Amino acid sequence: MRRSLWLPTALLCAASQPPEPRLAGPKMHKTASTTLGGILARAANKYKWQARLYGTTHPLDPAPRFGSRLKKAETPSILYAHVYGSANEGNPSDVMLLPSGKKFKMRRLPVYEFAQLQTYYGKAVPGARLVVSLREPLARYISMMNYFAHAERDTKKELDGDTTQLFFEALRKHVARGRGGDYQSRVLGLRNASATSSFIQQMDNILLLTTARMDESLIVLRRALGWAPEDILHLDVHVSCSDGVRYDGRAVLCVEPLLKELPRDLHEAIVSLHRNDLLLYNAADAAVASRFVKLGPDGEQERDKLRLRKRQLAFHCQREGPSSTYRPDKAAFDGDPCVPYLINDASFQMYLSRRPPSYVFDGRTFIDKSGTPVKRHKKEWRDVFHLRALQYNVSYGTLPGELAKRLEKRRSVPTTRGAARAAKRRVQRRPGKGHEM
Repeated sequence: MRRSLWLPTALLCAASQPPEPRLAGPKMHKTASTTLGGILARAANKYKWQARLYGTTHPLDPAPRFGSRLKKAETPSILYAHVYGSANEGNPSDVMLLPSGKKFKMRRLPVYEFAQLQTYYGKAVPGARLVVSLREPLARYISMMNYFAHAERDTKKELDGDTTQLFFEALRKHVARGRGGDYQSRVLGLRNASATSSFIQQMDNILLLTTARMDESLIVLRRALGWAPEDILHLDVHVSCSDGVRYDGRAVLCVEPLLKELPRDLHEAIVSLHRNDLLLYNAADAAVASRFVKLGPDGEQERDKLRLRKRQLAFHCQREGPSSTYRPDKAAFDGDPCVPYLINDASFQMYLSRRPPSYVFDGRTFIDKSGTPVKRHKKEWRDVFHLRALQYNVSYGTLPGELAKRLEKRRSVPTTRGAARAAKRRVQRRPGKGHEM
């Protein structure tokens, strides 16, 4: 008799401990990397593994180290974080301008080869297996430019008009400069077609995921690692169409309509920027499809049940705001079993340091190890905007008036003796004030 893929409620929490994984990979923007990171975070919490899922890594660092310099270095068995500078590859600006007027040069992705990336991961997580999540290059490019170029536009200069056409006009300038092209292959250190082809030939031992086949990818991954089916249950986060904003509250557009309305000449120009990425993605997507087909009807059955369980979980754990800006406090993890499924990457390390109990969702509710239902003790949905994000929003004119006034009032009030003295000196130096010339 074949073993059921989704066990009865009484047996859901009785799964055996899988072997500790050795995983490492670059987290890439707009490739469902936060969704994958959440799955890795919940598995690490459940099985008591150490994971580093936030911050940056640098492939040219000869001695990787994680955690506080004042404490013993962390030795993660799972490393899935952004590569230094990769977060800015979709930002078309050359400098970052703070509302205070201070500027600093935009950090960009360093130049390295795939072999150097492998060496880095080998030192950071000895014996690690590479895990990579990829997205169709044109969709990812539009999504990333929407997330950065559109969100960081100066709305004060915009008049009434078609926001889609305004986005395309701005996008043309960035495409002409070659900003953000071949992002996924460059993050992997694949600088040309030859390197990309070589990578494709050795993909058999790489854990691949593609957004077009995310559920299938996760099923293949969880079977390769020996995880339980419930370990890959998830809710999608950072979805532009439903959130309408990014992590700091600035507005973003829905990507799907942008792709459909993309002018032909602009489409061709973007394609020319992604020759390597298209080669890489098409091969990876074909590999994922092939791996899933080999699972046969068993895999299809698990996929159908996973999708059903995701719908049930979305109904049970309904959001009260955008997932992109959700910042729960530590106490929220103790009372609400839905919180680990709602968080984004900014909360991963806090979640892992809190080590709350892990529960299993049976389609109706969460249950503990004894099979007892766990009630939700919902905390207030917190949208916490960091001060820097608030300042950006004020400077771009995208923050609601009351918050802008409150922040401006806070700026005008000196908070320390030093600040008070500095404010006094500024007043004295103004024309007509202080010393006579």
